[in-house]
Amino acid sequence: MLANPAPAQRAEYVLPEIAALYLRRSDMVTDMVQRHFAACGIKSHKTWHRDEWQAAVVEVGFHSLRHTFVSLCRESNAPLAVVESIVGHSSPAMTRHYTHVGELAAGRAVAMLPSIMGDNAATAPRIPPEET
Repeated sequence: MLANPAPAQRAEYVLPEIAALYLRRSDMVTDMVQRHFAACGIKSHKTWHRDEWQAAVVEVGFHSLRHTFVSLCRESNAPLAVVESIVGHSSPAMTRHYTHVGELAAGRAVAMLPSIMGDNAATAPRIPPEET
């Protein structure tokens, strides 16, 4: 999808209209994302209790999309330096902080251990379609 626009139509942002709005009013874009999450049934807040008071804490929000993007890039074996450049991080350490290893990726890595250790009979696990 990102490669579809002609080179002359490509710009700095994937969604230039949303980027312009975000630069003017980041709260509006954040609210749009939160409403979308709610419409999809994603619980974005959790109640945090401490002593005699409580607060609603954002658990999944706009910034979660950034973490997801970085994690998906790294899971797809995109080089750390490339992901760092795309998202504008100033150090590999920050990009690693944004990278989260999912169960599927961890399972694939563990399943590959026998082939790394020299057992040629071992292969990557077959992933049922509903898990992809």
